[in-house]
Amino acid sequence: MSAEAAPAPGAPAKKKSPLAVAIVIGLAVALALFGGQAGVAVAVLLVAGVLGSPLFALIGAIAAVMMVFDGADEAADFYPLVENMVRLGDNQALLAVPLFIMSGALMAEGEISKKLIAFAQAVVGWVPGGLAMSAVLACVFYAAISGSSPATVIAIGTMMGPTLVKAKYGERFAHGLLTSAGSLGILIPPSIPMILYPIVNQKAFIQVERLFMAGYGPGLLLAAILMGACFVAGVRRREEDGLSLGQCLFRGGLFLFFPLCFFSAFEGGLGLLQVVVQLAVYFTVIGRLTDFRFAAVLRTGVDGFWALLFPFAIYYGIQSGIFNAVEAAALSVIYAVVVEVFIYRSLRLWDAPRIFQGTGVLLGSLLVIMVTALAFAGILEERKVPEQLIEAVASLDLSYWQFLLLLNGLLLLVGMAMDILSAMFVFVPLLWPIAASFGMDPMHFGIVFIVNLEIGYLTPPIGLNLFVASTLFERSLGHMMKAVVPFIGLMIVGLGIVTYVPAVSVGLAYRLLGEEPPPAATATGDGSRGDDVGGALDDDEGALDEDDDRGEGVLTLEEMMQLAEDEDAEEGAGEDRVLTLEEMMELAEEQDAAGGDEGSGEEADDAGGEEAAPEAPPDPGRPLTLEEMMEQAGVE
Repeated sequence: MSAEAAPAPGAPAKKKSPLAVAIVIGLAVALALFGGQAGVAVAVLLVAGVLGSPLFALIGAIAAVMMVFDGADEAADFYPLVENMVRLGDNQALLAVPLFIMSGALMAEGEISKKLIAFAQAVVGWVPGGLAMSAVLACVFYAAISGSSPATVIAIGTMMGPTLVKAKYGERFAHGLLTSAGSLGILIPPSIPMILYPIVNQKAFIQVERLFMAGYGPGLLLAAILMGACFVAGVRRREEDGLSLGQCLFRGGLFLFFPLCFFSAFEGGLGLLQVVVQLAVYFTVIGRLTDFRFAAVLRTGVDGFWALLFPFAIYYGIQSGIFNAVEAAALSVIYAVVVEVFIYRSLRLWDAPRIFQGTGVLLGSLLVIMVTALAFAGILEERKVPEQLIEAVASLDLSYWQFLLLLNGLLLLVGMAMDILSAMFVFVPLLWPIAASFGMDPMHFGIVFIVNLEIGYLTPPIGLNLFVASTLFERSLGHMMKAVVPFIGLMIVGLGIVTYVPAVSVGLAYRLLGEEPPPAATATGDGSRGDDVGGALDDDEGALDEDDDRGEGVLTLEEMMQLAEDEDAEEGAGEDRVLTLEEMMELAEEQDAAGGDEGSGEEADDAGGEEAAPEAPPDPGRPLTLEEMMEQAGVE
């Protein structure tokens, strides 16, 4: 698995014109001198771009400049950056990142891709367009193992690219399909962006395991859409397979029953046994009506058993609660070593340290990116930038579906200019408070964010998969851009479904975990906005609006605490209500201090031998102290 932080391979190195460099530097100097704080920040941005600095260095430089403007003039003022790194290092979820990268790197260097392709061809090769479908299916399995989009393109594209072209699918179709299907690597769990999203989005409590479950639905949906395009391509070239249009449609209809065989698995109990029985009946029927051969499925399944077992083991382990994401990552490393070294014998044991070394370098660079991005996000929060964005969006009076449309458009543009990790660190802290103000589920927001940036792998100028495929297939970047355009359109259709039907992601996640989803998890929203989630839309005493028409959704922790504080403020401290423990202790101290002088006089009388007067009964109208309440309850 890869964090996709490396520069795009195959990207041409362009020489900078001296005149252009001089113009940019002159503009930067002018902005720094006459543009104020914003001018200095833009100047830093321009200079960093001219020098070819990586994005994390650019973000860190802007954060440092803004900290200086805020009064940081000593080394101690920059300690928050160090504290951020320490806090990130203590985050247990971050351990899953290098471990999953290690296991993916081990399996990527083995022979898993060949075994996955052979199994996929045996399963769907009988369907029109089955060869192309098998490439998509192999990408799904490999994505669940490697978690890296470029690695998936290379591993599957190396074998399937020439094969599809030879089968007369068309060079542009074959290259566009493999480049697009490879992007599923960051959506199908285990996924590095899914592990990092809960760390970046610190204003919402999100479990990585739940986010993993929420990724299966969108990943399989996009895979199904791409396989539908393969079926259409197969129907168009039916003469190559010797099939009539009726036969193609008949086989396509039979194939639609295949996913229906798995629905019984959600019922638990005998559900899995029912799935096995349904698959046996299904394979028997299609074996008699088509050229499907179950023996080929069985042979390739046994040959690739250990490769196929890995994603299912991760799924069932997390779904049943046997282990969490971090423990699953650790087990995946052990599993990869055992399978590749001792079972498939495609690697030697002393190859592991070489592979792990690259993982350590990658994790170090990832920490630097995270620290600089979080520091930048913290400075923006101090300057109330998220609150200002919320107010700006509120002034537009957008409905919920309009906000989602605006969100997708913005993230698609971001995906064209930034890689997914940099975009996540910068834009999640800015956009999540706005999404939360509309009542959007944090898991749904994370999945929508990842799907948008997944499409960004296919769009210039930063589309990493374009550069990888251009180098792999030895074709120009323009050829690859034209090849992926139809598939970008298909993936945008899938993005619309994922965005406006939360049940595909969040609803399925609760279903897989065997839990009842809260009403807000599957609602599509009605355009109403909540209050005070990372910044209030309404400043009316910070209270929740009684006329909020968001429905009976589950309140967030911040909303419940705000509601409790508002109710306390309205009731006042002197009215008839239950006092808190702190209030009772303060009241007892005040009463003791007030009666100190009288107590001294009474002690003097006692010292003179006089009998102390009996204590007056407590005033029934005042609240009891903690000691009095304990005495009445008989507690010593």
